Amino acid sequence: KVGDYFHLKVSDTGCGMEPTEVQALFARFARLEKHRDVEGTGLGLYLVKAIVVAHGGKIDVTSKVGHGTTFDITFPIKPPVNERGELFSVTFA
Repeated sequence: KVGDYFHLKVSDTGCGMEPTEVQALFARFARLEKHRDVEGTGLGLYLVKAIVVAHGGKIDVTSKVGHGTTFDITFPIKPPVNERGELFSVTFA
């Protein structure tokens, strides 16, 4: 917790990504060419970002080829809600 925000950092020491790959990570059905043989739909990070944004948060990615990737996720302690206490919206467009 930092002030009014909860901060989560997830890092790996994998192969890392090129800047162009990082930009495409959160697109629906996005798959990195080097991971085409790995099973999945390409929806995971798309859904993660949608949920983070719906809670008033943000997600940033830094990556260096050959050194790994870090996801920085920040959530407000009090997410934006309507008068009924519901999150404003989750948009999966």
